[in-house]
Amino acid sequence: MKRFWLPTSSHAWRPEGRRYMGQVANFASRLRRDTSRLGLAVVLFAGVCLAAPPPQTATSAAQQNAALKAQMDQFGQMLADALVKMFDSRPIFILERPKGAYLDGFGVIVHTELNLYPMAPLSPFNSQAALDVEIKKEAEQKPLRLKQLQDRLRELLLEQSAAMSLLPRDQNLAIVIHLYNARSDPRIPSQIVVQARRQALLDLQADGRKPAPAALARAINLREF
Repeated sequence: MKRFWLPTSSHAWRPEGRRYMGQVANFASRLRRDTSRLGLAVVLFAGVCLAAPPPQTATSAAQQNAALKAQMDQFGQMLADALVKMFDSRPIFILERPKGAYLDGFGVIVHTELNLYPMAPLSPFNSQAALDVEIKKEAEQKPLRLKQLQDRLRELLLEQSAAMSLLPRDQNLAIVIHLYNARSDPRIPSQIVVQARRQALLDLQADGRKPAPAALARAINLREF
């Protein structure tokens, strides 16, 4: 069996002993440096792992989508409640319950269909004169209500900007209203769209005061089709 010789202090004065002891010292120095580097690498790796956000799992994405949908449903319910309360006499009639949708990269859209001025119920026993009176009232009231509806939609969009907290600030909020127009009155559009970036709406409320109508009109884009 091969034996390994280790120099003792009595042999250290010999040249071969001094060389061997130097090699041992160099090896120990390298070992300490490598151990220090390894420890630093472990610390840095642990720090990166703690600082990095956890990867989004399918479960967390589904939970986030469900929470956003709940906010959209609340938005739709708020819109319905606000619309039917606008007029005491002949309130707006909602033909389709408001529904929300999220478009990736754009934002949230809530849409509904309504009748601005529901006519009084008519029966076969009503005279033509009574029908003509109702048609005349409708023709007078719908354009007036249209302007009030536009103003109210801007206000509702502003109010919901804070409630839609899960929507990124650089994305949009929009309301789409389809208008029932049985007699094809050219003054009444078939659709109204109000849209604004959420951040712009939040900025309007930064000082805690209600923005002026002119400022609201500049921040919110309104289009008729």
